[in-house]
Amino acid sequence: MPKIPKITKSPKMPKIRIIIIEDNKLLREGISRMLKNRSDMVVVAALGDKIKVKDKIHTLKPNILLLDLGLVNQNSLEMVNYILKEFPKLKLVVMDLLPVRTDIIQFSEMGVAGFILKDATTDDFINTIVSVSKGDKVFPSQMHGSLFSEIVDGAVNELLDSKLMESIRMTNNERTIMAFISRLSLIHI
Repeated sequence: MPKIPKITKSPKMPKIRIIIIEDNKLLREGISRMLKNRSDMVVVAALGDKIKVKDKIHTLKPNILLLDLGLVNQNSLEMVNYILKEFPKLKLVVMDLLPVRTDIIQFSEMGVAGFILKDATTDDFINTIVSVSKGDKVFPSQMHGSLFSEIVDGAVNELLDSKLMESIRMTNNERTIMAFISRLSLIHI
């Protein structure tokens, strides 16, 4: 009678601990629910803004922090600077719908580990989190090269030296509308 190999259980991998900072409640809850179904991840907090972020990070010890680039009541770049000074081992992933290249460069230079487009596929979203948790830097290729992004980049570059930059930052709703308009224009080409 052939010998049956003994089945050994592989050691359980620790879950990727995630904090989400997203001011859009629907999106925040949707991301939380999407990640809740994963056996390798756990959302330890989903916050609407910076309130108690330091305490939450210290108490909950996340591996990854998903951060909305366009927070309405906070400057996300300043928040990245603050968080990475306080928690240099924490991996930050910035989320945005229509980022401009200058934002991507600034966040990258600050030390974020990745960037996720809010309209990314679920697989791309998950793969970005997993890759970043393993130490990879992830910046999707779709973020550059479109006519719309080139136009926006050109306009932003002209305004970088002025104080108008803060006053023209689009809200999430405005970005959604612009994305819709750009998709419509592509359909008619």
